[in-house]
Amino acid sequence: MPLDIATRRPQTTTAELHYLIRTAERLARYVTEPPPGVPRWNGIDDPHTVLIEDARGRESESLRSGVFERMTSPSTRAVLEAPGADATDAARSS
Repeated sequence: MPLDIATRRPQTTTAELHYLIRTAERLARYVTEPPPGVPRWNGIDDPHTVLIEDARGRESESLRSGVFERMTSPSTRAVLEAPGADATDAARSS
């Protein structure tokens, strides 16, 4: 079934995003053996589990912050095929 006519239902997933905690020390990662007493990586990881929502079909809703912008552009594909479909099959059906 082409994806452009498929019934859309709200989809969500969770993901763990990793941020760095800001410190006074300059970040450094050694790809070779670091000097004695110096860690290979001095960053401090700050993981956060976040909910990711599919925004398709909700274009009229505003985003909660001003850091994102929803942009639309015409598709470069005439036919959108379902995942796993052979592209040559889609071309034959058009």
